Amino acid sequence: MNNRGNANANRRDFDRAIADLTQALKFNPSYAQGYNDRGVAYAAKGDIDRALADFEQAIKFDGRNSLAYYNRGLAYRDKHDVDRAIQNFEQAIRLNPSYAVAYYNRGNALEFKRDFDRAIADFDQEIKLKPGYAMAYYDRALSYGAKGDADRAIADLSEATKFDAKNALAFYNRGIAYRLKGDIDRAITDYGEAVKLDNKFALGFYQRGNAYYEKRDFDRAIADFGEAIRFNPNFDLAFYHRGLANRDKRDYDRAINDFSQAIRLDGKNALAFDNRGLAYRMKGDLERALADFDQAVRLDPKSSAAFNDRGASYGMRGDNDRAIADFDAALKLDPRNAVALNNRGFAYRNKGETDRAIADFSEAIKINAGYMTALYNRANAYYEKRDLDRAIRDFDAAIKVDPNFAPAYNARGIAYDTKNEFDQAIQDFSQAIKLDPKNARAFNNRGFGYRNRGDFEPPSPTTARRWLSIRVMRWRSTIAASPITTSATSNAPPRT
Repeated sequence: MNNRGNANANRRDFDRAIADLTQALKFNPSYAQGYNDRGVAYAAKGDIDRALADFEQAIKFDGRNSLAYYNRGLAYRDKHDVDRAIQNFEQAIRLNPSYAVAYYNRGNALEFKRDFDRAIADFDQEIKLKPGYAMAYYDRALSYGAKGDADRAIADLSEATKFDAKNALAFYNRGIAYRLKGDIDRAITDYGEAVKLDNKFALGFYQRGNAYYEKRDFDRAIADFGEAIRFNPNFDLAFYHRGLANRDKRDYDRAINDFSQAIRLDGKNALAFDNRGLAYRMKGDLERALADFDQAVRLDPKSSAAFNDRGASYGMRGDNDRAIADFDAALKLDPRNAVALNNRGFAYRNKGETDRAIADFSEAIKINAGYMTALYNRANAYYEKRDLDRAIRDFDAAIKVDPNFAPAYNARGIAYDTKNEFDQAIQDFSQAIKLDPKNARAFNNRGFGYRNRGDFEPPSPTTARRWLSIRVMRWRSTIAASPITTSATSNAPPRT
């Protein structure tokens, strides 16, 4: 009866298996293996409590039955009682020191408890006992990855793919490791292999989309986020990240729609509100933008970026006092938020408080010496104070950071013109025109530069006064980045 019960279990006819094994136990109530086998059948049906009861009986009648301890460990794991699971795996190993799968499952349980060093030791033992077991390499890689050792994770995942070339998760997680190392091209290759092996692998498409986004390949990113959404219509982060890509393509309507879908699926996603606010603001809809920034601040009152973005919107509306209050809040949360310092400086400048503006721009530059916007804005502030040499030095620095920023050449030309250095001024205006052939201000200013140098060909009309214009850098905002995603893990053997 016991053999027929096991045969039925192998055919996955668990009800008949249980009936046969129960009959066998009636003939021999102390048959430990019969209890163990019936417990396995109950576990396969999802009846974990009855399975545990049978494993208890098996251990009662045979205290050295390592298989019963192992199976009881699996049952406790399925009940999420990880500590008891570990105890039972340990007992199975004590009784059978060569019990490879017990090491493997204890390693998984320890990994779940984030005891990565002990987990790695167990996976080491599993690999020693069973060198070709791909999933042991795979899970050891996850522990190395969790410890931040991307190189060892990659090495183990490469072994996993060698022993199991159809393991989509191994390619996927190796892609995660390559991306953490900054090797985006290899990450994209591995994500591609993962989705080739599993063409409905939403996470694989999503992560490849993130990698394409990092390369600023927005069209491919959008296509991959679309596939992730097709296979998982409730994938809120895929909507969110597709929104970022659409926004960066300046397709603000689609971006707003994606952020709205992300918010529908997760109404507590402060980043989605913040970035939808940015998209509304880029469309010129300041009221809707402010409403979204309000919600972002409510959901995450510790977000320096949300306060900064709301402050920038107040500034664009001309409400410099509210703008400054929000920048103050942003800087209280993150004193090294260079963008908020730059923006507060801009608000002070709009209020005519040039010295305070210069102090904030200077602090932003101290934090980020290559912050072109702050350099440019401080240069303009120095120009307003007629500190022309300092202004020119800052324009020089801004141009060094971004040699293609036409407004900096135009503004530096004005400073040179004010110093009566007309040749240098005309050279700067000409460079601004070369970079931006539709820059009417640069043409106008070069005209005045020629006139001031005495080049009248043809003679210009008499002008009551000379007019030179400086373009000031617009409000800057913090664009929120992709949440760190974690690699997919699986803790339940067997792995298929």
